Amino acid sequence: MRSPRQPLTWLLVLVSITILLNGASVALASNDGIIVTRLTLSAPSQVAFESPVMLEARLQDEVGRPVGKATVQFYSPASFLSGSSGLMRIGEAISNEQGIAVMDYVSRRSGQIEIVAEFQGDSRYGPSQAATRIMVEGSHQLYEAEAGLRVPFI
Repeated sequence: MRSPRQPLTWLLVLVSITILLNGASVALASNDGIIVTRLTLSAPSQVAFESPVMLEARLQDEVGRPVGKATVQFYSPASFLSGSSGLMRIGEAISNEQGIAVMDYVSRRSGQIEIVAEFQGDSRYGPSQAATRIMVEGSHQLYEAEAGLRVPFI
């Protein structure tokens, strides 16, 4: 038991904990004075091959206020000729005063495609991510080879 004159000593340790819940990141704790953010991503669940689709990311702080003038980057998984694969950046957009960043995307492949939106954070706001899936239906050959020789100016 402590004496009445001894001060209580508390050790408070906070770490940043973020979970991904239904495609939106949710930060549970932060200790560095940075404002926690939440990013949600919406897009149509189904689109036709080579049809433009609007990706809409909504960035908010921990109490639901919009975060404007923030860069949101969009990614999609890709495989490269070397056999490696990873996320390929497909574009970026700046959030407006409602915290909404919009980007038009045209898929060059069919099937189920995952789209990831990411806010990398800045000196005031912490990072957050969100993901969604789009089913791209249909296909056709994107490039056509031509036989023959073309001579300019003839």
